[in-house]
Amino acid sequence: MPYHFEFDSEHRILLVVLEGDVDGEQMRRANGDLQPHKSRLQASAVVTDASTVTTFDVSSQTVRDLASRASRPAEQTPGFLVAPSDHLFGMGRMFQILANREQVHVVRSRQEALAALGVQNANFQRREA
Repeated sequence: MPYHFEFDSEHRILLVVLEGDVDGEQMRRANGDLQPHKSRLQASAVVTDASTVTTFDVSSQTVRDLASRASRPAEQTPGFLVAPSDHLFGMGRMFQILANREQVHVVRSRQEALAALGVQNANFQRREA
C-alpha cells in the first residue's frame, strides 16, 4: 500500500504518509480512507507527507475531483501537504486553489507544517487501516 496513517494523540494530528509510486486510484483510496480516520480520531489537523514519493502519476482531473470534495463548507480542519519536489508542490498548489479553502497549506517539509500548527515535538504512532 503506498500510504499509511499515523496519529499524534497529544496534539490530535493525523499524518498521512504517501510512499513510493503513487497513482490516481491510490490517491482516491487514500482520500476515502482519510475521512473515517479523521472522524474516529477527532483530528484537529491533517498533514499529508509526500516526502518519500518516488513517482506521482496523478492526473490534473483527479486533483480537481479530490479538490471538489475538499471544498465542502463544513470542512474546517486545517490541512497541510508536505511537497518537497517542485512537481508535487505545483500539484499541491493546484489542489489548494481548486479546493478554495484557506485551511489548506502546501509546505516543503513536515517540520514546516508542524511549526505552523505550533507543535515542536510530535509523537506519531502508526495506525492500522
